[in-house]
Amino acid sequence: MRRRPACLILLLLATTAPAQTRPALTVVRSGEPAVAFATEVLAALPAITQTVGFGAGHADAAEWRGPLLWDVLLRAGVVDATKPAEQVRMVARVIGADGYRAVFALAELSPAFGGRPVQLALARNGQSLPDQALRLIAPGEQRAGRSVRDVVRVEVE
Repeated sequence: MRRRPACLILLLLATTAPAQTRPALTVVRSGEPAVAFATEVLAALPAITQTVGFGAGHADAAEWRGPLLWDVLLRAGVVDATKPAEQVRMVARVIGADGYRAVFALAELSPAFGGRPVQLALARNGQSLPDQALRLIAPGEQRAGRSVRDVVRVEVE
């Protein structure tokens, strides 16, 4: 079992605060303990802003803001940027509150390979998402099939 960075102890403590304004995100690597993030902790990560639309012609394009999924996985300690061989053979499964799932190869997300700017959005057009949920944004796809609403869990295996 890999040792988790000391900063994760703070993340875990931050998720036990009694007055969370948003649901927590759970990140887990197969065979290891889960790491829970309070949304406030996710909001403190470096964020990107990108304009992405869904549907035919992307007429509903919006400005999305939030951290890269890759950065969340690094912070949780479930991926190791210094081990590119792992990135090629592993996947991240993103799960919504309704059970909807989307899968990404870690190599798609890793800056050493695809470097796709897949993000966990906290805001749309400058406003927090309804019910303060998280939305997975996968830009550049013809269909929005991997854009998961109300993300609650990410599993890496």
